[in-house]
Amino acid sequence: MIEICDDADKISHAAPLANFSDMLAEKYLWPQSDENDEELWEEHFYDDELFYSLYFYSRAVLDATGVDFAQFKPGLGRRF
Repeated sequence: MIEICDDADKISHAAPLANFSDMLAEKYLWPQSDENDEELWEEHFYDDELFYSLYFYSRAVLDATGVDFAQFKPGLGRRF
């Protein structure tokens, strides 16, 4: 996940939502019924801010752990 978050920061992206909790705004939530969910997906793909916020706030949570994730990055001779 840390690599994905790093990659997300390397490309052009929208600004993240102001708060983590903003990702739960009603306009971003899907209806409880899953009927026609494929049509909804095509019509209402994720908002750019919401999409980037997933990575932005995931990175914030990972950073808050205090763990040095650099030690887990694959290097020469290491395979995961």
